Amino acid sequence: MQPLLEVIADALKDWDQARGAEPILTAARVLVKDGRFDELTLALIAFSQHFASKPEVMRHVRTRIGPVVLSHYIYTQAGVSGKTIDQHFGDMGMGDTIARAAFREGQLKHAVMSVVEQLHELDKQPAA
Repeated sequence: MQPLLEVIADALKDWDQARGAEPILTAARVLVKDGRFDELTLALIAFSQHFASKPEVMRHVRTRIGPVVLSHYIYTQAGVSGKTIDQHFGDMGMGDTIARAAFREGQLKHAVMSVVEQLHELDKQPAA
């Protein structure tokens, strides 16, 4: 497992600065895959401070962080059927819950685990 600074350095390595959010989203994919939610929050907070003068970049990051967690953690490591995730993730505001928690220290892991728990419960319910 790469240290956080290496993950960020790798994400910045080939960045052409054309797409402002690309390095943090690249780093987010790596961190989320390993369940490193607290480190992701630290990176997001630092990134938001760096791009404070470009709110459109941060809006893009906020809209993409839920789908990043969905694709790189929930689908691959949560042990919930893809059908259940597809049926409920968007409808129940789970991505929004994750996005709100992502920029608050210590909250992202709890939000992701809560979403996973909800999905597990829904997965157990008989099909309608």
